Amino acid sequence: MDIGKIVTSSFYYAKDGLIGHWRRWFILIIGTLIFPILYGYTVRVMQGNDMAPEVEGYLSLFVDGLKLFLIQIIYGVPAIILTIATVASALSFDGPVFSSSVAFTPGLATAGLLLALIIYLIAYTLILPMALVSFARSGRIGEAFHFSKILAIIRSIGWIEYILALLILFVIMAGISVAIQILSFIGFIIPFFYIFTMVLSFAISPAVSIFHARYIRGIYLHGKADQKTI
Repeated sequence: MDIGKIVTSSFYYAKDGLIGHWRRWFILIIGTLIFPILYGYTVRVMQGNDMAPEVEGYLSLFVDGLKLFLIQIIYGVPAIILTIATVASALSFDGPVFSSSVAFTPGLATAGLLLALIIYLIAYTLILPMALVSFARSGRIGEAFHFSKILAIIRSIGWIEYILALLILFVIMAGISVAIQILSFIGFIIPFFYIFTMVLSFAISPAVSIFHARYIRGIYLHGKADQKTI
């Protein structure tokens, strides 16, 4: 898998899809506020087009965006439950409790819950991107939970290459986030600059979303389950 090619093609796909298409860009900026619209648009990006699609069929976009959001919520529920359970267990820990023959440490329960949370978050991070593309390309929510197919796609890519591709995506997204945070910090010192940063954040949000969707689609297509070109 040529990760550099995926990064480059995703960048130019987002750039060419917005630069010069100001109406499309403006609508997607509005879609940042009405988030199902932007979510629905990323579904169309993941479905596969040589060029960025037009923003049309708003009801369909809205519904697809809600479906994508629902999938993310369902995947996130176990993490929320485990987090609450871990915190509750930690707060209730008052030290070892001794019985007549065994010393039982409630802290072990907290450690077990924390370990389960970490394991789940790792699985979540690895599986969710392919789950989202599987949904987008099929149009069926159930495909996002077809774990045997998702794992088969990842295995065909190669776990090391797949994890490396996700790490590179994380670095890129984190870099963008850090840059915005730095500009926001400067904005606290220079009021006008803060307004500029807010506007910039909204302006680049569609580009970042399109890049992300195109990137994970590029990874997905390297799976043997779908032998189409990038």
